[in-house]
Amino acid sequence: MAEILTILNIPMAAEKKNRTLRRPSPGNPTEGFTLMEVMISFLLLALITGSVLVIYTGILAGTNKAEVHLEPLNALEVLSQVFRERAKNTWPVSVDVYSGTFSGLIYDVRDYGKIQNPLDTEKTMEMKRIGIWVYYTVLNAEGKEETRSYATSQLVGN
Repeated sequence: MAEILTILNIPMAAEKKNRTLRRPSPGNPTEGFTLMEVMISFLLLALITGSVLVIYTGILAGTNKAEVHLEPLNALEVLSQVFRERAKNTWPVSVDVYSGTFSGLIYDVRDYGKIQNPLDTEKTMEMKRIGIWVYYTVLNAEGKEETRSYATSQLVGN
């Protein structure tokens, strides 16, 4: 039995009892980490975690700001499609200025009429231009409401 334990490099009970704990000498490295190494690693972990948290909150704040501007842009896209079709269907007669509300946003549509032919100023082209504005309010840096707008210009042909 002792031979098998020796081959497997397993110490026998008698050998275990004879072992004594020794203090490491200052120049002799030992197993494990010192208190200073553990504290430095925790400090680095805290710095990295804090940096990631700051980056994440910045991204989240930017996303919230983008969502405020996304709704008016979506409304502008829908309104431009609606009024492009309306301008085609009411060709050439239309209202010069049309205002209303859509999804809680105020909008204006202006019909600038037929486009003048650049080659022959006496004639007009079979196209007209409409302009669409969407107005919305946001809170500025001081916390006051501020009115902003998005606009687009569309060329419409019959």
